[in-house]
Amino acid sequence: MGTTGTNRVLPIRHFRGDGPTFDRRQQVTIHFGAPIDPAEFDDADKLLDHLRQRIESLRD
Repeated sequence: MGTTGTNRVLPIRHFRGDGPTFDRRQQVTIHFGAPIDPAEFDDADKLLDHLRQRIESLRD
């Protein structure tokens, strides 16, 4: 899963009522990729590298 637009929403700077709130006027997009099976990786660092690459590719 990768997201775009969250930099316009966070950090929370608006307060309403009893606590902080998000700026709901901004658009946040969530991109879902194909599932990844961690069992296919024999090394945690290789899995993390693969995850980073996949997340970056979802932002394009």
